[in-house]
Amino acid sequence: MSNLINVVPTLAQITDPVVAAQTAHFTYRGGPLLSNVDVYTIFWGTPWQQSSYQFMANNLNTFFKNVVASTLLAQLQEYSAGSYQIGQGTFAGTTTLTQPKLPPSFFGHSLVTDGAIQNMLLTATGNKTLPPPTSNRLYFVFLPAGYTVIQNFAAAVTDAVPGQGWYDDTYGEIGDICAWKTKNLGPYLIQREWSQKNTACT
Repeated sequence: MSNLINVVPTLAQITDPVVAAQTAHFTYRGGPLLSNVDVYTIFWGTPWQQSSYQFMANNLNTFFKNVVASTLLAQLQEYSAGSYQIGQGTFAGTTTLTQPKLPPSFFGHSLVTDGAIQNMLLTATGNKTLPPPTSNRLYFVFLPAGYTVIQNFAAAVTDAVPGQGWYDDTYGEIGDICAWKTKNLGPYLIQREWSQKNTACT
C-alpha cells in the first residue's frame, strides 16, 4: 500500500484483516489531537442555496450533531495521549459560503486543492464570515456536485496534522487500514476505524 499521507486506499489496495492484525502498529508521533472536537460545517458554492442542496445540508448537519455525541468518540478515547484526552465533541454551527468563489469546474468535474481550501478559510475567518479556528475546531467543507475533496472525521481527531499524531508507516492513519469496512452508528452507515487495543477494525 502507498505511504502517501491522506490518500484513501482503493478497494483493490485494502489490507487483509488477518495480516493487518499481525503487523499493524500505530504510534503517537507527538503532534496535536482534537480532545473535544468542535465541528463546523461549511457549504461552499452557490448551488447550496438551492432547495435540494439545502435538504442535503440539513441532513449532513444532523449527522454531525449525532456523531459528536456518539459512541464513536468513546471508541477513539484509546488514542488519548499526554495532555490530549479524547472525549465527546460539539457541533459549533454551519455556514453557506458563496465568497470567495469556487475554482472553475471543467467538464463537470474539478478537484479542489488543499491550498484553495486553506485560502478560503483564511479569507472567511479573516473577514469574520466564519468563526476563528480553535485548538479543537474541525471545519468540514462540502462542495457541490462536480467537485472532489476527501477527509476522515476520526483521522482528523487522532492525527490532526497528518503524520504527526497516531500513524503507521505502512498503513497510514487509523481509517486508512479500515477503508471500505463499514458498520452502523444508529441510522448511519460509517466506516470502521482501527482499534490498537483490539487489533481490529471496530
